[in-house]
This record gives sequence, C-alpha cells and structure tokens, in this order.
Amino acid sequence: MRQKLSQIRNPGLSRQVGMTEKGEETEMSSRRRFVPAFVAFVALALSTGKPALAAPPTDACSMLTPAQVSAALGVTVGAGKAIPQNCEWSGNANAMIGKSVLLTIVGQMGSMTPVDQFNTIKTPLPLKGITKTPVSGLGDDAVYGTAGRTTVLTVRRGNFVFQVKVSGFAPDKIDEVKAKEKQLAQQVLAKL
Repeated sequence: MRQKLSQIRNPGLSRQVGMTEKGEETEMSSRRRFVPAFVAFVALALSTGKPALAAPPTDACSMLTPAQVSAALGVTVGAGKAIPQNCEWSGNANAMIGKSVLLTIVGQMGSMTPVDQFNTIKTPLPLKGITKTPVSGLGDDAVYGTAGRTTVLTVRRGNFVFQVKVSGFAPDKIDEVKAKEKQLAQQVLAKL
C-alpha cells in the first residue's frame, strides 16, 4: 500500500496522518515510535561499563597473579597465601627470609572507614625516621610510608584502600622497592 503522508502538528502531540489508496485515514503517533527507541537506548547505556556503586573487592589474592608478583620480585612465586584481608606471595617457603609481597585490603576498623584510615596513614608523624611521601598519578591518592629500611605503599581509589609491601631486598634498594610497589599497585588498580 502506498501512502501519501502529510504532517500535522498539535500542541503536546506530534502525529502523522496519511491516506491509503482506498482513501482511509491512518495515524502514527510519534510517541509510539519514541518509547521503543528510548527503551533501547537506556538498555544499551545500562549494559555498558561497570556499575557505579559496585562493592569494593574483598579477596586480596584475586587482585594480583603469581606471574605479576614473580615479575616484580624477580623470583618465581606460587599462589598467594590468603590471610583475612591480606594475601602474601613469597619466593621462599619462609617469607621472613625471602622476597615477598603482602597485599592488604584496608577494611572497616571500629568506627574508622578505610578512607578515614587512609587519611590517618598519610598524615606526617613527628617521629624521627618515619617519612610520608605523596605519590602522584596513582589512584585518587597515594602515599609511601617509610620507617628505616621498610616501606609500604598505601593507595585510595574512591572508598577502596589497599596497601602493597615488598620485602626481602637489601636496605640500600629502597627506591627499587618503591618502584616495585608502585608497579604492583598499578596492576591492582587496573582490576578495579
């Protein structure tokens, strides 16, 4: 059927009126065409990307692979050993004497949220030998906490806070340790 369409505009309603070959009038409301298109657009928009309010991860061992940790340490490690809110990868059966990585997911502690704890961690202390060094370009905020020969990188993205601690390197390798912690933190952030 062929139709000759002419458009008629009414306030609040746009519709098209046409005539069939038999002379019968037909109507198509633009509202009827708009609704399915709008529903399709919303469904597409909601199906792409990550949910804005996704719960933060709780399994530290799922945040890094043994291959990522092995590459950072320069030694082969096995699967991470899960400890509540922590995961430890070690290049030796005894992590106290070998190279290792400890990843900690900072959780609620009493009335302190992870963000409250992060703010406390990054606050400089008036104690000799303890330094706090801000790290730019990592998460929303990040800081190295260094005490003597030990350093820990603490990172915040939104309300998710985690720490990376690399151990087992010589005391004069503190800058190398910091670089390894930053590399591993970037890999954790890539999974968020």
